[in-house]
Amino acid sequence: CIFGATSEADIVEPELVQLEVGELGISQAATLDWIGRPEQVAAIETQLVQCATAPNTDHLRTTLGPQYLRYLELHLDHISYAGQLYADGRENPPSDRLYFVQHEEPDTALEIIQNSPYYRAGVYSTCTVSPFSALLGNTLEGVAWPQNAIYPRE
Repeated sequence: CIFGATSEADIVEPELVQLEVGELGISQAATLDWIGRPEQVAAIETQLVQCATAPNTDHLRTTLGPQYLRYLELHLDHISYAGQLYADGRENPPSDRLYFVQHEEPDTALEIIQNSPYYRAGVYSTCTVSPFSALLGNTLEGVAWPQNAIYPRE
């Protein structure tokens, strides 16, 4: 019994319809046209400031920790990310700190970090600054490259 038909006379030919699914031979799931496109945004001028932790400064870092964190909070308008690197593994003190500072001028970005309690107290042995170009990410809320770079059919 096919779908409740009791005799051959009850079976009707199905009506065929054509679906528009894009280019022939390419499944809908395989085409970029069916994937949600991220919004194109302007690149944000960012500098990467990397500071090496000076030896034997663990006690100093612990003591100044609250003031340091408050300083970072007060500069959230310029500091996109701040974090620690552990070159010798997480069980050891951090080897470096990275700061992604939104500013056109490298010297100004470096100055923001040099005014932090950690820098002023000598927690860092050196700090360097390099231009950084963000291509995509949550802080950008989109991609910073031209749409035709990934969607050439337009």
